[in-house]
Amino acid sequence: HFKREVLNSKRYNTKTFIILIDVDHFKRVNDNHGHNAGDVVLKEIGKLILSSCRETDIACRFGGEEFVVLAKSSSVQEVKVLAERIRNTVEKKLFNVGSEQYISITISTGISCYTDKTDNCLDMISAADDALYKAKNGGRNRICNAVDMEE
Repeated sequence: HFKREVLNSKRYNTKTFIILIDVDHFKRVNDNHGHNAGDVVLKEIGKLILSSCRETDIACRFGGEEFVVLAKSSSVQEVKVLAERIRNTVEKKLFNVGSEQYISITISTGISCYTDKTDNCLDMISAADDALYKAKNGGRNRICNAVDMEE
């Protein structure tokens, strides 16, 4: 899907954004509650992400505890609102990790956009990953936007 959407953005001069999402301190979930609890948490987070997205967005697990959302034909502000909605939804949820024990989870996100400087999927993912790294280093549970860095 990514490659096709990037090509469509290029052809029709529209904006396509990537929101890269990483679960903060996920290793602690597995270490403290077991891998089965970790799997349950990841599935729940996936559902929360999907329920927060618009019909035209594409969301999927990206690997490990990372997810990605492809937001098509949006403004920077719309994508920031979407990323904040996802972050807020996850933050408010209490996750059942077994034996009636509930934990809070937060996420960090990095946003990038198709531009002339990032004209392929790998460049977009790399820019989103750089922004995600800044969000993690900035304290986690936040959004960092590579698009702001370009403007």
